[in-house]
Amino acid sequence: MAKSQNYVVWNSIDNITTHPGAFSTKKDAENFKEEFVKRYTTQGYYRDNQWNKVPLTEVKGKLMIITEQELYKKIGLSTH
Repeated sequence: MAKSQNYVVWNSIDNITTHPGAFSTKKDAENFKEEFVKRYTTQGYYRDNQWNKVPLTEVKGKLMIITEQELYKKIGLSTH
């Protein structure tokens, strides 16, 4: 039986995940990505970990939905 795939939303601006857990479906991850951007609508920008203002028009393109296995590779962890 194939192992089920989990997804994370990777913030490539700050090189971190945007949520502490993983999503069981890609659709759930996509929904969270939309909600993440909406959080910053009132202030009109996202502030990165270097305190730079990033326009919201750029943020959505910098959030990537990747598998947990891809995340482990990004951060240098073995999946075994």
